[in-house]
Amino acid sequence: AQNIAAAILEEYGKIAAEICDKLYQNNPEEFEKSNIAPIFKLAQMYAVLGIPMVGFTANARVFVEKLAKYLKLSDIFLDIATDETMAGGGKEIAIHHLISILESKGIPIPEGRMIFVGDSLRGDIGTSLTARDKNRGIFGQGILVLKDRSALVEIERQINADSRLRHIADNIDVNAFIVEDVPLDEK
Repeated sequence: AQNIAAAILEEYGKIAAEICDKLYQNNPEEFEKSNIAPIFKLAQMYAVLGIPMVGFTANARVFVEKLAKYLKLSDIFLDIATDETMAGGGKEIAIHHLISILESKGIPIPEGRMIFVGDSLRGDIGTSLTARDKNRGIFGQGILVLKDRSALVEIERQINADSRLRHIADNIDVNAFIVEDVPLDEK
């Protein structure tokens, strides 16, 4: 099943990368209007402050490489782990991989001061708890990216109804980043 899923993801990645190429050739401004633009602005501010940043995604490397090129993510992130990095596990494997990359470049890892940003409490921010089982220094805060206030109300409802989400919320300092509330202008 894992091999079949990996093959499907690889094909999806190739097609998505081709679509990125065509979209960038015909409409490069579409990448600027991305609904995750506020996240990149936040990342740019962190970069100006000298905070080393890495990314991880469950998407295929070929697709991520195109997005990184057209969204200029290599100007912000030191490295991006992809689905291929996570073989044999999940995003918690990517966290350890990325920490190793940073350490190999001589970048100190600030124990207890890591910031996990993502749009999934369980799949992005919560993976830090699993990664912490192998490295007690992996902790800090989470920034949960939500589309609007109704998404905030919904995630609060889910946290109150699901003990696993409650465990994440109780063990990580999580803040909401509501995309709709961030003005996209020159400031």
